[in-house]
Amino acid sequence: MVKRKIDELAEKSSSHGKAAPKVQEKSLPSQAPAEKKSKTSDTKAKPSGSSVKPTFKQASIQIIVGSYERVLHGSVVTLDPKSTSKADTSGDSEGNNATFTDTFLFSAHSSSLRSLAVSQSSESHKRVLATGGSDERINLYNISSVPPQLSRGPKKPTLSKTAILENPKNRELGSLLHHARAVTKVQFPTRGKLFSAAEDNTIAISRTRDWTVLSTIKVPIPKPIGRPSGDTAAAGEVPAGVNDFAIHPSMKLMVSVGRGEKSMRLWNLVTGKKAGVLAFDRDLLTQVGEGRYSSGEGRRVLWTDCGEDFIVGFERGAAIFGMVQEYSIILPRARLTSNRTVNQKQ
Repeated sequence: MVKRKIDELAEKSSSHGKAAPKVQEKSLPSQAPAEKKSKTSDTKAKPSGSSVKPTFKQASIQIIVGSYERVLHGSVVTLDPKSTSKADTSGDSEGNNATFTDTFLFSAHSSSLRSLAVSQSSESHKRVLATGGSDERINLYNISSVPPQLSRGPKKPTLSKTAILENPKNRELGSLLHHARAVTKVQFPTRGKLFSAAEDNTIAISRTRDWTVLSTIKVPIPKPIGRPSGDTAAAGEVPAGVNDFAIHPSMKLMVSVGRGEKSMRLWNLVTGKKAGVLAFDRDLLTQVGEGRYSSGEGRRVLWTDCGEDFIVGFERGAAIFGMVQEYSIILPRARLTSNRTVNQKQ
């Protein structure tokens, strides 16, 4: 169309004897430059050979410690990714990117603390902390899981470099007094249940809604035959008590080990009765380092995440029990070595 108009104007000008006006031809833009622009824009958006650094958010970890000095101490560790990046750019490999803040300090028990457990988090970011001590008490505390925020006001004086920031939501709830001896283990398997064991050979199951005892499992007192030397039982008494227990992930089975017993007990949590007793033979005790004058009792017991195996810890070693096979691990005093032997059990 443009060429045809130019020809017509040229014919008119030639017929009248005038010079033809100059007309600039407007050509449509081609697609080649557009492709080049798109390629250049893509190369600018995603430059070749450059790696995108991931962004890290600020994280906090709450640490709760109970000691033999009857003190319950809580602190929060805040990890700041910005300080780490600054330390990396400056070349300082020892950059301090962790900030410690003390949140609470309770005088929990009148004697040493033996065990503590924290419940699962709720919608209101509140957790229940249970502590068991040698004074036959189980203390309950309300602990906030929200990390504290540093205030802009004047800081509290402290002798250490850590900051002090008390949270008013961390407070004491009360105490449970349903055990007659020192409490050795507390655990929250679910949000609504609290399991506790003591040296009075009982395992109590309490409801967290109103803290009433739903059931009590009585563990038999061992016979005084073969009493081990070096125990802490009183004169004329037999060493007794539950050292530890472990609950199966299905909440239907529990394994417990006690003092003065060279065996472990299986409990049916549906009926609350004993499901069986598995004694530790002499070969197993020898493999885990239990000698002639050792107690031979299990100190700790733990289920795996899948619930197919459980581990029994002794003073110097550990034994892994499965569905079919049994493994024992020797832990000598001087150095750590692993010697795994398999004993087939029918």
